[in-house]
Amino acid sequence: MSGKLQQQLMGFALNGRNSVARKMFSRGLSTEAKAKIKSVYVSEVGVSSGNTPFLLALLGYFQKHIPSTGFYDAVASPKAAAVESAFGLKSKSVSSADINKFLASGKQDEVLDNIFEGYMAVKSEKDFVVVQGTGSEIDAKIALSLDSPVVISVNAQSGNADELYSAALLRRQLFLDNKVEVAGVAASGASAEVTAALKSKFEAAGITFIGGVNAGVSAEEAKKSFEGLVSGSAVASNLEKYFKASTLRFPPRFFTYGINAACKKDPQHIVLPESLDKRVLTAAAEITARGLAKVTLLGDATYVAEEAKKLGLDLSNVNVIDPKTSPKLQEYIDILVEKRKSKGLTPEQAKDLLIKDVNFYGTLMVTVGDADGMVSGAMHTTAATIRPGLQVLRPKGDFLCSSIFFMCLPEKVLVYGDCAVNPNPTPKDLAVIAINSADTAAAFGFDPRVAMLSYSTLGSGAGPDVAAVTEAIAIVREKRPDIKVEGPLQYDASIDPSIAGVKIKGENPVAGKANVFIFPDLNTGNNTYKAVQQSTGTVAMGPVIQGFTKPVNDLSRGCTVLDIINTVTITSIQAQFDKKKAN
Repeated sequence: MSGKLQQQLMGFALNGRNSVARKMFSRGLSTEAKAKIKSVYVSEVGVSSGNTPFLLALLGYFQKHIPSTGFYDAVASPKAAAVESAFGLKSKSVSSADINKFLASGKQDEVLDNIFEGYMAVKSEKDFVVVQGTGSEIDAKIALSLDSPVVISVNAQSGNADELYSAALLRRQLFLDNKVEVAGVAASGASAEVTAALKSKFEAAGITFIGGVNAGVSAEEAKKSFEGLVSGSAVASNLEKYFKASTLRFPPRFFTYGINAACKKDPQHIVLPESLDKRVLTAAAEITARGLAKVTLLGDATYVAEEAKKLGLDLSNVNVIDPKTSPKLQEYIDILVEKRKSKGLTPEQAKDLLIKDVNFYGTLMVTVGDADGMVSGAMHTTAATIRPGLQVLRPKGDFLCSSIFFMCLPEKVLVYGDCAVNPNPTPKDLAVIAINSADTAAAFGFDPRVAMLSYSTLGSGAGPDVAAVTEAIAIVREKRPDIKVEGPLQYDASIDPSIAGVKIKGENPVAGKANVFIFPDLNTGNNTYKAVQQSTGTVAMGPVIQGFTKPVNDLSRGCTVLDIINTVTITSIQAQFDKKKAN
């Protein structure tokens, strides 16, 4: 596996300019954490005065230790003007009117997408970003999508210590319920008496109170004197804890942002055979408009143009090929006959396949390098989509076609395999699936930790199914000792550190920390991914087909336009990865 593509992909999602970031904090953080933590999110509780003394103090502190510190006001507020005046930092924020409009129509994801895009625009130019939140409940969703630890700032110009303490506890619990780390609580604009009372209450509850910027402190004083007002080492200590937990996280918006950015930098040529489907036409228009890939549709050019006009789509940058009249047809016939000569395929039969089956024509385009990958299945079964690949895109030697899904949970992305292709894999098959799934995960920026699943955890149960998984693990370790793999493991012991600590003695590199899950058979894998998808609203990106010499991927016949776009971008990353391996 080439580590270059993995580093490139992660670099798009998490700006790699770490030389300055390594100077972060005079004490308290490990070197690795200094280079990895990218932001802190400030969520206010209580009435804000507008001059935001704590926010200015926090920015001053980070600018002292990381000169390339930026500011992002998630939703436009008067605080941005105070920050610009004090630091000269401008923030392109989402307007509150736009936020309210989206929220009123139930479009929270659009809100989060817009805020994330604004954040990444700042992050692309800075090593570290201080994010000012909205002061409302949506802060938990925003901080989660930005993968940012939170400092709660209690604005105490009005209200007594008891009221402010209760409000801060409710806000803290909201973050914890959404799996967002809270680095500490601070007081902003409070009197010395209120600050002391809050300190006593939070410390008694075992909650880090990092201090307060009292009322009467000017903006200039706050900007320069964070270390004297609150405990920078307390912030550092809690961010260190966050970093250790965050190494197991890969939030979905960073995942898709990184994929899309890599696609735009090196667009691949993807063939979409199903031009008769309106969803495919709509996806092709958006893919080319966004510069995610070069697209070829298979079908009648006149029909495609008429449908595009009816749908109001711009397909001017999409190539359309009719297999029946293509000048490449004879070349493809000759190649297909050669590939299938052991099966006695005749030129007439090959021509019939290429003209009548768009998946065969698309697969031949990929085979000869006229396209980098193919995505089909909106109108075809999985078998019909991958059958041509099984015949002409098989690598030499041992071969197994399998699949994975990227399961986009709210706080992280997991890899599930095989959930679409192999009904009853043998131990050797399971080993190949595990190896290919680990390599696919690595190509998309993961540090793979592979759990081989069973109803038994390291010998707690016995039987032929457990024995098969045990044998598969031995094969993986023999063939690829570089892969972190463990099993047999039950799902809970694979993903939950506390359960793993009870069921497994000693330190384990996978148990409780797995991000790649290999199911023992198709019945288990297919039902599990659908259960998670349907019960939790998790987005399941896939199936991603693995094992071919070049990428061919399958869509569900119930796919949405977004599903098609996601599958095209995944196919593009696979194509980039295959080219890197070839070189």
